[in-house]
Amino acid sequence: MAKPGSLLRRSNHLDTEGFTLLELVLVMVVLGLLAFSAIPLFPDGVDRVAEARRLAGEIRLAQSHAMNRGERYTILSTGDSSYEIRDSSNNPVAGSTTTLKRGSLSTFTIEFDSFGSPTAGATTITVTDNGTTQVGVAADTGYVSVP
Repeated sequence: MAKPGSLLRRSNHLDTEGFTLLELVLVMVVLGLLAFSAIPLFPDGVDRVAEARRLAGEIRLAQSHAMNRGERYTILSTGDSSYEIRDSSNNPVAGSTTTLKRGSLSTFTIEFDSFGSPTAGATTITVTDNGTTQVGVAADTGYVSVP
């Protein structure tokens, strides 16, 4: 049994539970510096690959227009960093003109027949921005490959 008054007595040692405000601030500063220094470690090609995948989607769209409408559709580069889809009368399809946010394209023209096959055979398009990414279109099937 404890002596009367001993439960109310304070101990002489410091409370060591928890962290001080200074320790928390220092940890936050170190984590911030680590996060800031990790930003350059992300690959430069993320935007380039995204642009290549968007181009691949637009190629597939031109191909599906050709198959669904039973007429030729073309997707072609219109500048160093832009391309568009055109119908069989060579008129641009509304809303199909696309400009890359970063980088440039190799010159290309891909025409799809009503079966979705490219009329000129296989094509490789290069997207360049601190490196290169290639989008391929197979000769017979029109299969679009992208990384």
